[in-house]
Amino acid sequence: MNVSYSSVKSSVAAAAAWNVFGEALQMLKDKKLLFASLGVSQFGVFPAQSTIDGHFLMQLKDLSRQQMKAAVYKAAADLEEVARRSELSCAALIDMLTDCFSFYDLEEVSEPK
Repeated sequence: MNVSYSSVKSSVAAAAAWNVFGEALQMLKDKKLLFASLGVSQFGVFPAQSTIDGHFLMQLKDLSRQQMKAAVYKAAADLEEVARRSELSCAALIDMLTDCFSFYDLEEVSEPK
């Protein structure tokens, strides 16, 4: 097996980077600052109380509100598109059935009430 110097160097760098990421992850886990620990950590307990200020929470609330509005608007636009396509399909079906009834000299069916 022929191993080049660059592949050994890159594997050492990758291992070092992995170690740094692992230590950072462990530190965040110890301080209960991971996303997964948000549900089990108590709000306002040290160190969260000193590191999360009111201005940051206000920005977080505004960002969440903006994302929620954008999601609602997108869902509403998608529903409007589905409704528009359904109305067009229904109108095309009514036109087709009207032609069929007139072709066979049948009395047209009244609209449901």
